[in-house]
Amino acid sequence: MTLETRVLVNGQWTTRNVDIHHILAQSRISPKEQDTETSAETMNPPVIGVLTRKLVQSPVVKFIVPARIRHKDKNDVLFISEDFIEIKELLHDGHLQDVMGRADFGSKIRSARAVGNPTRPAVSPEPTGIDAIVKMEDVQPVEAKENPLHTLPPQILVLTLESNTLVFLFADCGLTNQYRFVSYSRPLAEHVQHTKRPGKLIAIDPQSRAMAIAAHEEQFTIYALKPMTQLKDELESPDGILGDRFIPVKEASIHLAQDIGQWS
Repeated sequence: MTLETRVLVNGQWTTRNVDIHHILAQSRISPKEQDTETSAETMNPPVIGVLTRKLVQSPVVKFIVPARIRHKDKNDVLFISEDFIEIKELLHDGHLQDVMGRADFGSKIRSARAVGNPTRPAVSPEPTGIDAIVKMEDVQPVEAKENPLHTLPPQILVLTLESNTLVFLFADCGLTNQYRFVSYSRPLAEHVQHTKRPGKLIAIDPQSRAMAIAAHEEQFTIYALKPMTQLKDELESPDGILGDRFIPVKEASIHLAQDIGQWS
């Protein structure tokens, strides 16, 4: 006499015919011996992994930084999350228009600031009626000036990453209308303790001559920055690759402040 049973083998249910005498014999075997005998038929433990990247991009914005990192006439607002940045342009009607973004930093963004000299171009109201006609008649043809292939915007975005990396970036379009990011990165000082890793706190000189990057305690780094005029001249030079000419840092020095204690 046999019974039809279903057994889980290698993750799949299989139908088997089992003799009644075999079932009675199994009931007389001790639990330890039974586990040894049936171990070959049990399912192998599943392979378990840990996700190191999110499947869905987080919509939470950590920083909102007004900065003209494309052009002096582009009134941009930067929305910065933990792993991406998004540029929106503030239009004359007060609305924000999506421009571009970047999410390939390979690490979470720890902090963000803007360095440079923001400019606010004077905007005069457009003439209407007879004034507009007079303005059109007064327009004289002017000789077009030769523009450089690449132009440095008034401001540059500074990011510190969880990977102990310092990033400077701006957007450039060259002679096309498609902007792309130009960046420069260098490592930050490493430390085993999380509270002593620099990058959470950023302070920038109002004239953008220097920048301080600090941890929550004990140490900070002072960076001497190149003047924006010097960066502009180096960027507009036709020699070399654009990314190789963009080096905003002159030198850096690490300082310890153990006697100061913690600050926030």
